[in-house]
Amino acid sequence: MKNINELKYFKNCYSDHIIDYLTGTLNKENLFYYIQNLVDNKKEFSLFFIDVDEFKKINDLKGHSYGDFMLKSIIDVISTAIEDKAIIGRFGGDEFMVVAESLTGYDDTWNFARNICMAVRKFSKEEALKNGGLFCSITVGVVRFPIDASNINDLIKIADKALYRGKKKGRDCFVIYNPILHGQINTDTQYQIDLISIVQYCYHEFTTYTDSLENALDRVELFLSNNFMIDSLIINDIINSKYYYHIDDLNNSINKDNSIKINNSIYDNIFVGSENIITINSREYIKEKHPILFELLVKTDIRGLMLIKLNYTDGSPFYIHINSQRARIWSRDEQLIFLSVFQIYSLVKNIK
Repeated sequence: MKNINELKYFKNCYSDHIIDYLTGTLNKENLFYYIQNLVDNKKEFSLFFIDVDEFKKINDLKGHSYGDFMLKSIIDVISTAIEDKAIIGRFGGDEFMVVAESLTGYDDTWNFARNICMAVRKFSKEEALKNGGLFCSITVGVVRFPIDASNINDLIKIADKALYRGKKKGRDCFVIYNPILHGQINTDTQYQIDLISIVQYCYHEFTTYTDSLENALDRVELFLSNNFMIDSLIINDIINSKYYYHIDDLNNSINKDNSIKINNSIYDNIFVGSENIITINSREYIKEKHPILFELLVKTDIRGLMLIKLNYTDGSPFYIHINSQRARIWSRDEQLIFLSVFQIYSLVKNIK
């Protein structure tokens, strides 16, 4: 990261407190001061709006001291990745902005954002394996001045749109703002509308189909994969010993011909008590605790998994695997959506 004290913008700074005490980055007041000076002087730059994915979950599960450690560590990793080409500021909480002067070419911006994400991903995997922590990722929304906007308010607003799109793609990624693709996003209302619409769509498919429930499930799987960036869906139906594969089979690791059989013993000792949903951010975390499940994930090229347990009316269980070929953090909203959708599926299947 550039040496803040050497920047001319802060030679006569009106604030005595330039640095955020926790992370060592620019505080919000002076971050905005810096960006506004670039805009006023018509200096080209790119702004990278960074959000630490599901950071509240890290605080809740590991404590605020560990959360502070992760924030500081992520900033150190990003600082190393950007070298002396940019400035980092803390927008608030777990949100940061990287500002890179004279960087507006699409390819250069793309490579810069990729380097940031890859560096954080590498650190997070090493940290999680070393200390048994959670996999931690970032999502980045990218805008360019003056290409995308002419003032600071619009820059931040459209950066938030790009960030929102990255969240919808599954997080742990970056999105460079495109007015055609992202211009109509309204981040103030879109999120809640999307959640309601997703459940409504799936409910409609499961309750009004005219072909078969399996075909309806195919359509739902495609819809969910487009909205949440999942790579495959497996339903292990224990009662009928049937296996349904509804998969966008990009690497042919799983086929719909029942070539992979899941032994029911795989679920032994995974669910505890009344627990009905398990999230696995990276398969490496379960290598010793659940070796059978780990081997299945390796065989099917799955790194992130959400596993849901549901019951038929006679009490017999069946299991839904929502799979990602990347390590990732599953948000609480995603868990609620998938649980709701497959509870609807379970009810319809029981009735039919």
